[in-house]
Amino acid sequence: MKLFFSKKAELGLEKIFDHVIRNFNQEQAQLVRDELVSTIFKIGEFPELGAKIAAQADKRVLFVAGNAIIYEIVLQAEPFIVIRNIRPRGSKS
Repeated sequence: MKLFFSKKAELGLEKIFDHVIRNFNQEQAQLVRDELVSTIFKIGEFPELGAKIAAQADKRVLFVAGNAIIYEIVLQAEPFIVIRNIRPRGSKS
């Protein structure tokens, strides 16, 4: 299934990467980024991996290394997945 990233998701991934660099190191930041991106590609293969978000039935969430990947499965003639947000651990936005 095709994947699309919202601007918010792209910024969230950058925030996580920058945070890990500041608090740990470049190598650890790359490992976290790789794990997040790998999981996103798994979502493309297995869209129902994440748990449904109760308040937003059309969205799902999957946690990776404490970070939340929020996505939506869009069912149209050609279904696709939109990665809506990637939130750092402990973040509510």
